Amino acid sequence: MSEFAATIASPDVQLVDVRTPDEFANGNIPGSVNIDVLTGHFGETASASLDKSRTVAVYCRSGNRSKNAAKVLSMMGYNVVELDKGYNAWVEFHGNSK
Repeated sequence: MSEFAATIASPDVQLVDVRTPDEFANGNIPGSVNIDVLTGHFGETASASLDKSRTVAVYCRSGNRSKNAAKVLSMMGYNVVELDKGYNAWVEFHGNSK
């Protein structure tokens, strides 16, 4: 958790919430953008909005969807860091951010 927090503290890191827009609207890590991994066009959206020369930090609710997103992004050539236990664990550790 603290390693992920240190990573996203860098202004060069792109923070991506891969949950649904509704989940994102109900709380997110400040500075994150929402790219829903469950849409049929996650890769295309990510490619259009993320910079491959910068690290991408991904998270979801519990860590399952972000693992899939990290795999897709890695295969596309991105350097990816994942919040292992997801937003729920982040909230327990840091408090709710909206």
